[in-house]
Amino acid sequence: SYILPRMIGYSRAAELIYLGRTLSAEEARRIGLVFRIVPGDRLLEEAERVADMLVKQPFQALVESKVLLRRSVLDGLMKHVRVENDALLRLAGTEEFRERVKRFLEG
Repeated sequence: SYILPRMIGYSRAAELIYLGRTLSAEEARRIGLVFRIVPGDRLLEEAERVADMLVKQPFQALVESKVLLRRSVLDGLMKHVRVENDALLRLAGTEEFRERVKRFLEG
């Protein structure tokens, strides 16, 4: 009742909660409740592919992103901007950040 309206909007959340309506996979994707639909026989393959993509991302940036996303539904805009700025400053001080910027600039 707290997160659902923030994900899909109040009226859609109310309909699902009040009426107990079941969604098809396609409708859940369309309204933003899920981001991808995968056939059951390809689920493990797709999960491994996504996991592989995540492993290649900068770990500390993923941690900060997860914290920021979770806080975004709780904080007001100005507080969130300050928290995000602090996170960016922390990340900019890491060796991983410097290395990735160097690689980006080198093309």
